[in-house]
Amino acid sequence: MLKKLTEISSSIFYNITINILFATLIVFSVIFYKERIFADSSYYLFKVIDHKSFWIEHNRFILIFSQIFPLFGVLAGLSLKTVLILYSIGHSIFFYSIFLICKYLLKQNWPGLILLLIQTVGILSGYFTPMFELYYGTGFLILFTAILYNNNLKWQNITILILLSLLIFTSHQYTYFLMIFVMLFHFETHKWKYFKIYVLMFFTLLAVVIFKKFTATEYEIGKTQAFINTFKNGKYDLIYIKSFFSFLFQYYKEMLVITLITTIYLIYKKNYLSAFIYLIFIILISSMVNISNYGFEQSRYQEQVYFPLIFICCYPFARLVYNENKTILRTSLFTIAVIIIVVRLILISYEGKKFSKRVNIMQNIINQCQTKEGNKFYINAEKINSIEPIGTNWSYPIETLLISAINPLQKPVTICTDEDINTDNNIVKLTPHNYLFTKRNIYNINTLNIYYFNFEQTDYYYLDVDY
Repeated sequence: MLKKLTEISSSIFYNITINILFATLIVFSVIFYKERIFADSSYYLFKVIDHKSFWIEHNRFILIFSQIFPLFGVLAGLSLKTVLILYSIGHSIFFYSIFLICKYLLKQNWPGLILLLIQTVGILSGYFTPMFELYYGTGFLILFTAILYNNNLKWQNITILILLSLLIFTSHQYTYFLMIFVMLFHFETHKWKYFKIYVLMFFTLLAVVIFKKFTATEYEIGKTQAFINTFKNGKYDLIYIKSFFSFLFQYYKEMLVITLITTIYLIYKKNYLSAFIYLIFIILISSMVNISNYGFEQSRYQEQVYFPLIFICCYPFARLVYNENKTILRTSLFTIAVIIIVVRLILISYEGKKFSKRVNIMQNIINQCQTKEGNKFYINAEKINSIEPIGTNWSYPIETLLISAINPLQKPVTICTDEDINTDNNIVKLTPHNYLFTKRNIYNINTLNIYYFNFEQTDYYYLDVDY
């Protein structure tokens, strides 16, 4: 009786803690709603607002799920501030919704922990570009796995698995390996009981690979070629390997702790096959991410490239926490996980201060532009980058346009750098009828959604920024 009460108390404690951590991420998404339109995030959000529809590129259909909330706001005619907040919250709600589905519909408790870990471990600047396709792909992979472990594979659930796998596989090529990884762990437990499902997933993956072969965009072909070139020409000697471990110890301490605990636990439990699969995939994915991103400069892009490694390291850990029968050991492992998540949340909040400083500087420049004639300006990149903790970045014209339009009483402006305006002789191409979207794209102002962005036909003006 006492043991049962202890189990119930532990379950309640776990559930409350998980919900508090999800709530914290949702609160963060409101606080940092301006900061979370960094880089690709602003690009896709602007496309949704401007076209008043979903915006998909490279056949990555999963992006639809990152755009539902802001598109609703646009179609409902809500203010741009509300649209931006909805956009930021939507990413957190996506993962929280998966947790709720897994817990209350599928009766699986472990997904909550892994969903929190992949949103925090190894994530700093990546938190401010939340629409990354692989984030969403792993979210659906966790839902896929929860359905699989639910052991209720009627035709309805099999249909859902197929649809999920299509979304997962088309989100990013790394998901091919992540799917194989979770399937191997499932096979290690259930052996050949779900052979038909494994075969079905194999043919689904094959179909996606064939589809991607014939529909690959220039961007995807370029990425593949770059991977091959780095694989052929990269120097992966002992010095490089030492540098890789030093980089992990500097930026991925929590991931290494999880890896060590998981490895020791699997060996202690004599799950030697699981330990072997775990370590082999860590080596495989570590090799792949170092081909995809040669070198060790910490950045938003680097975090996204390393993200599959985080999933590989954290997935078995989350499952073993909830599968452990001894209450004391399970609670100890859960507590370690919570401490890691809390530490990462604190680090994300510190990173958020850097991005907030960036937004404040941007807002100051916007305010100065709004007192001048016109809607289009350019500034000196070197001067901004000397005081800006993150950098102006290629998305600066988009971010300034979005942030300047938050206040409907002020005119919207777009601000690029002198480097942008001089790239590819853009200064000659720009007229009063168009504007610089990015340094590689010039758009006509008539295409703008005038509900949010009403531009006059003016030239670009240089602003000597007063800091």
